[in-house]
Amino acid sequence: MLEIKDLRRLKIVFKKDGKILDRAFFDRLIENTEDKDLKNFLIGCRHTVERHYTEALKWFLISDCDDSRVMIVLLSYKLGDDFLFDEYYEEDLVFGETLKKLDIEVYLQTGEKEYRVDKDLIRELNRI
Repeated sequence: MLEIKDLRRLKIVFKKDGKILDRAFFDRLIENTEDKDLKNFLIGCRHTVERHYTEALKWFLISDCDDSRVMIVLLSYKLGDDFLFDEYYEEDLVFGETLKKLDIEVYLQTGEKEYRVDKDLIRELNRI
């Protein structure tokens, strides 16, 4: 895991068409969604955008969307929760279709640097 000072600076952001998404974007999606699991996933995304990472983690844990596992791994890493990270991390963690269908990309930001979340980045998190 990173040092605590590095974890504080680490941000998880969502982008669509190169623009960082805000709470209002997710509020609109939540309002127009009937699927309970997708709604829970989107609420988790909204809390992530607001940097309420522990609250977001709860919503991803109760969502049955295929990308929830990826978000749980990222959030547990950000929060420094080794137990939860080890519980959900897999070497061949599968990215689902939820974020792809929504045309949303996930990034990790640390200061000036930005990393697109993909399988290689997830594997690298386990080595840090």
